[in-house]
Amino acid sequence: MEVCKNKSTGQYFIFINETGDDEALMVTAIAEIKSLKLNLFHDIEEFDENWLLSENFISDEQVKRFHQYEKNRFEDQVAYVESLFHQMPPDKQQEFLEKLKNRATKKNK
Repeated sequence: MEVCKNKSTGQYFIFINETGDDEALMVTAIAEIKSLKLNLFHDIEEFDENWLLSENFISDEQVKRFHQYEKNRFEDQVAYVESLFHQMPPDKQQEFLEKLKNRATKKNK
């Protein structure tokens, strides 16, 4: 899990992704998702999630919020791909499904 330490408070925020203009989307110490200036934080570092929790660098609420965000984002992406799929003609749908099948087969080897 990627985290960064706030320079003024010393609290750890969970990094989600960069949003541009030297800002990043993060889960704050109070488990809110906000876009914040990167210059407010030390470098982004990656650590094991369980270790971060055991050392009290992050809270259960932050982790829950992060995973809920990731789940929602995934569901949004799936819905978007499904909407595109239904706009394709049947022959292109079949071609798309074959490509997905081939990629899944390669990935499982």
